[in-house]
Amino acid sequence: MNRIQLTGVLTKPPVVRETADGKKLCTICIAVNRNYANATGVFEDDYFHCVAWGGLADVVSKVFSTGSRIAQGKTTPYKITQQVNLSSQCPSRSSVPNNSVCS
Repeated sequence: MNRIQLTGVLTKPPVVRETADGKKLCTICIAVNRNYANATGVFEDDYFHCVAWGGLADVVSKVFSTGSRIAQGKTTPYKITQQVNLSSQCPSRSSVPNNSVCS
């Protein structure tokens, strides 16, 4: 079974696109709180970039929005063929509405 559970919040609205061959996909970024503080006493977040395909892309784009809680999916490893600055695609925790949800 290929299942992953990330309990966190969406950091920005889902983005729906189509591939060149017409397959629908929806990209999201999930902020997940660590349950321990770093050396300075700050609880940090981890950010995960996720993709939903086909009918699930439609569901994700219609049901979820910035700040929505989301919990599980499956993981598929892939090789990145071009350099992408992912840090610019996931905003900081302070820019997430109702950031108390992240606490």
